[in-house]
Amino acid sequence: MDQQLLDSTLRADLTTALRARDQVRVHAIRAALSAIANAEAPPAPADSSVEPIVGQLVEHERRRLTRDDLRGILQAEVDERDRAAEEYRSLGRDDEADRMNAEGEVLRGYLAPGATE
Repeated sequence: MDQQLLDSTLRADLTTALRARDQVRVHAIRAALSAIANAEAPPAPADSSVEPIVGQLVEHERRRLTRDDLRGILQAEVDERDRAAEEYRSLGRDDEADRMNAEGEVLRGYLAPGATE
């Protein structure tokens, strides 16, 4: 699972899901892309202030994620949906539980061996 390959696969699948108006796939893929982007963000330097200084914007190199990092991020997204589905079901919200399960299945597809190899 190469980072660039996964990113391009997710983005292509997002475009397909948007065109098909498949909201479950769209939501799941957007969440995965966001989680990956957040993990790539470098930590703020210790001497960094909270307030931005106008005219002194500095771009920092994004972190390169390993195969294990990507797998962990996707698995965390799946686990989050599984927990949410259980919670919704316990509250009698079977419709929301089904949606969470469906999103989890979409993301499990990217964890399958050879899915983005």
